[in-house]
Amino acid sequence: MIALFDSGIGGLTVLKPVLKELPQYDYLYLGDSARSPYGSRSEESIKQFSEEAVEYLFNRGVKLIIFACNTASSVALRHVQQKYLKGAQEKDRKILGVLIPVAEEAAEQSKKGRVGVVGTKAMALFSLGLAARFFVHHLGRWIAVRVSKNFQDKK
Repeated sequence: MIALFDSGIGGLTVLKPVLKELPQYDYLYLGDSARSPYGSRSEESIKQFSEEAVEYLFNRGVKLIIFACNTASSVALRHVQQKYLKGAQEKDRKILGVLIPVAEEAAEQSKKGRVGVVGTKAMALFSLGLAARFFVHHLGRWIAVRVSKNFQDKK
């Protein structure tokens, strides 16, 4: 089973193409709308929420978790991968994010090879390290925005 995790409903935009490409799998979508949006939360809170989601999903038999939340991907993805994918478990379970693959694809598709990123405060703060490692030649500008719950729910 494949699961998608997001802080709300925005990850449904990720689910649609995944379903199209991999229709043979069963899916579980976990949107943490009770605590959404994650963008203004502390690093510790985002990591805790992500750990809770990962434990919940693995306990339900999920073999692959896709972090469809950019904020959770930038703040907690590496943390949960290191915590939950140790030893023999790593062969049977995977946790992936969408931030890096999407940015790489955007850079390839860009006419000038540059990408602008709009994200939450937390995403911008924690993604700077990712940007330095992966996109030093592609990123144009980071813009942090304040996203209200009402705006997020209308995506």
